[in-house]
Amino acid sequence: MKLQLLIQSLLITGSSFTLLLINPAFSKEAQVLDVKTENTQSDKKANLQAVNTPIKKIPHLSEIDFVPKVIQKLVQSPVTEVIEVTGVQVNTTEKGLDVILQTSKAEQLQVSGRNEGNDYIADIPNAQLRLPDGNTFRQEKPLAGIAEVIVTNQDANTIRVTVRGETGAPTIELFDSDNGLIFEVAAPAPSAPQPQQQPQTPATPPPTQPESQTQPEQPSAETDEPIELVVTGEQDGYSVPSATTGTRTDTPIRDTPFSIQVVPQEVLEDQQVQRLNEALRNISGVTPGVSTRSPFDFYTIRGFGGFGTNNIIIDGLRDRYSSGGTSLGNVEQVEVLKGPAGALFGQGTPGGTINVTTKRPLSTPAYDVELGLGNFNTYIGSIDLTGPLDENKNILYRFSAYGFSSETFVDFFDITRYSFAPALSFRSGENTNLTVEGSYSVVEQKNDRGLPARGTVLSNPNGDIPLNRFLGEPSVDFVGQNIGRIGYQFEHNFNDNWQLRNSFRATFYRQPQNTFLPLGLQEDGRTLERLQNQLDEQDGTSYILDTNVVGNFKTGSIAHKLLFGVDLYRDTYNSSGVDLEITPIDIFNPVYGRDQVGARIPDTASSF
Repeated sequence: MKLQLLIQSLLITGSSFTLLLINPAFSKEAQVLDVKTENTQSDKKANLQAVNTPIKKIPHLSEIDFVPKVIQKLVQSPVTEVIEVTGVQVNTTEKGLDVILQTSKAEQLQVSGRNEGNDYIADIPNAQLRLPDGNTFRQEKPLAGIAEVIVTNQDANTIRVTVRGETGAPTIELFDSDNGLIFEVAAPAPSAPQPQQQPQTPATPPPTQPESQTQPEQPSAETDEPIELVVTGEQDGYSVPSATTGTRTDTPIRDTPFSIQVVPQEVLEDQQVQRLNEALRNISGVTPGVSTRSPFDFYTIRGFGGFGTNNIIIDGLRDRYSSGGTSLGNVEQVEVLKGPAGALFGQGTPGGTINVTTKRPLSTPAYDVELGLGNFNTYIGSIDLTGPLDENKNILYRFSAYGFSSETFVDFFDITRYSFAPALSFRSGENTNLTVEGSYSVVEQKNDRGLPARGTVLSNPNGDIPLNRFLGEPSVDFVGQNIGRIGYQFEHNFNDNWQLRNSFRATFYRQPQNTFLPLGLQEDGRTLERLQNQLDEQDGTSYILDTNVVGNFKTGSIAHKLLFGVDLYRDTYNSSGVDLEITPIDIFNPVYGRDQVGARIPDTASSF
């Protein structure tokens, strides 16, 4: 795919734009593409390697004597958002007092607190008070030991919270909640009387005694009790606390009696993952069954697996065609459950199950556009847009698109992949949500059958086989993969303890192909026997309807979580084709041509 065609196929819009330079270490002849050079196009042509130039060795990363340049994200400096606080509540608790600033964005409030005498003062520089009856809240003596609570606008962008103690500064802890930011207030402990001051200070001071005579006693009592300020927040990282693959419920991984590993979105972005098998390199015990140039995805988990073993599911739903080159343009994270999981997902392998979780519409607007360039005329582009469609955020959308094109280091071996995935989410009240989603992906390339062991990892009297050698027939070899999916996910909460989930997906698969099959290397170590497999028709359709009920209840002091479900799955597949004889090829001096394809072998057909 040409660069201009790729750009035309994507919707270029958004508030952030990323330009990435991809330089895979395929060969020592690889050149750095500097996008800042005015003569980029002519330089690129000069650096292109001839298609039959042998590549003897793929160097290690440490052997590469250049450092790829990365073009940083072109974004404007973020503008600090002023968050509205729409209400203030003061509630009495067992520990003391809760002062609640009501807002839906409590986690974004920036609090700076300090003690001044008997006062605890907190400034919030990115918020404003918007109360129905004025912009100042005051409550006197809400608790024994607390003189008053004041919340007011300090300036146009700052809220000041003042909690005044009667005998000293109160102790404050901060917490985020769905209702807002909580100041948990504990009144200062009363100071113990000191014997040496007893004669000097009467039990009932005369009315004319000035306050300045009793003020020095308060700081001494204050210093006896240290002030504790606890701040809670989130830390960025790769840790994922929960996954649905192990139990089909929102149970933390630490409480799940299975081995579950997750590759989160942060890892996919930081590693610039383009294929599912690249993401699964992070998981122990998972071995890809094909190379990164294959149009298919299938894996061995703990020694079990292979092509067509149904160990890849999407959003918890089985899909026999999920091994057809899963695109990561619409993937949120990848979860791997090790061990048998037939009770949860039906047919699969004893080794484990891979669950690909797709992206969902978000209530907060977000826009991302990326473009990457690399060696061997590699072009990568992606778009991810999401946000609400109405003011009440009851209708949400998401649209993801992805494109990839590369000539690769193998002769005659071009790859083109693109996909797009729209989704709409509808919320009816607080307890019901429906998400309708679809996707369509296309893979166009040749099939990668690899090279003989003799001449690569084993010795061959004729020498080493060049790593860029293609042993099929370039003029007829191709794989055209088209996969479309459409479905919905419905959730309804009957109450806080019982939930109903219902999902449906229909998958439509079409993959004509014409690919060679290596049969064996002759005794001379250079003549490879081949066969051409031509499938003019290869179509499949699958439907799955899945329903689950999740409940929480107790028997005495023992708490239980119940999952009950049933699914209906139907899959139909048809194919018809023919095998063709092909002239053997000299792997050290290949001769290609359509006339190499010979007689037909009896037709083959399959359906179930």
